[in-house]
Amino acid sequence: MDWLSERNDLLKRDQAYFRFHTDKPCEIHTIVIQEDNGDVRFENKVITSAQQYLEWTETPWIPSTGAYKRTLVLAMHRRLDELDKSDCQLVYSNKHLPYDKEIFLNACKNLFQHRSIALTIARRSTTVINPRPVTWGPGASGQSIVYNCASETESMGGKDDIILSATCFKDKPLRFAVMYGCTNEQIEKIKTGLRQQKQSAFHPLILPMVFLQLERQRIINSFERKSSSLLQKVLVLKNRVTSGDGDTTTRDGARSPTMTERDCEAIQLWLDMSSLKSGFKSLLEQLASMKGHLEEVSDPQSKSGADGQEINDREEHDGIYIGLRLNEMMVELKSKIRRCETLLGGMTMTTQMVNS
Repeated sequence: MDWLSERNDLLKRDQAYFRFHTDKPCEIHTIVIQEDNGDVRFENKVITSAQQYLEWTETPWIPSTGAYKRTLVLAMHRRLDELDKSDCQLVYSNKHLPYDKEIFLNACKNLFQHRSIALTIARRSTTVINPRPVTWGPGASGQSIVYNCASETESMGGKDDIILSATCFKDKPLRFAVMYGCTNEQIEKIKTGLRQQKQSAFHPLILPMVFLQLERQRIINSFERKSSSLLQKVLVLKNRVTSGDGDTTTRDGARSPTMTERDCEAIQLWLDMSSLKSGFKSLLEQLASMKGHLEEVSDPQSKSGADGQEINDREEHDGIYIGLRLNEMMVELKSKIRRCETLLGGMTMTTQMVNS
């Protein structure tokens, strides 16, 4: 019943899902975007030691007095398997971190990482985007929405699945986030996108949208590779039907289907494509859920402040474009699902004809 827990800090059983490697290379890319008197500053650093990372998380982004500056803080952990080539037999995942447990817990505390992230990474599943209300302290000032996002792992393995945990406070313009398991390519895409759109970086859904963009590209790339291979297998089976060499004949004259290596490959491709179809449907459901959630989200700064109306206008503008992008991705995924169904149907029909 952990999903009912009101504890924010990671418990001992939560920590067990992570693996700590103090002897492995450390590379964490950080982004801080902060607005000061209308000017938006973008800062990017590369951290190469655990101690340096801990000190960075202790930066006083929250002022003890005075007004809050709109701030986004993001730490992206690069995958260890891209950094450590010493042991090819060891398989790293997004749960493997380049520091010890003490630094991990302190960093989680400093960056407002909620323990629900453990529930997200504990399961092997389709794409997950899970928003939940979390209170970090007494009163309205501690109220936030925590977004836990995890890549599709049921139908796709590989070395590019990521975890995102983002905390967006409701009544103060602060966003804290950590990404685990990032490839260098993913990091560069995130840096480029946030640098170009830094004015929009403070919208509560901007980081979940960054995750969705990466996940969309990831699953579509896998689909394009496998759909091309499956189509070739369908054409091979079609040729076997037209040439009449799909079966062998037993001693008593009965026909017996052969099972060749390429038949096994075709079966595996069929299974992979079926899993990808389920992955597309799951991602489509997540997009629809996010579209509904978008209507519920409001900028906390729009409620107060001299520049509140300007911020509210910007928030509304960004929300419109986020909604349009969600619609575009939903249309695209529906098209990919139909393509999956066509390929699967073609494979089923040609297989039946070969064996008939």
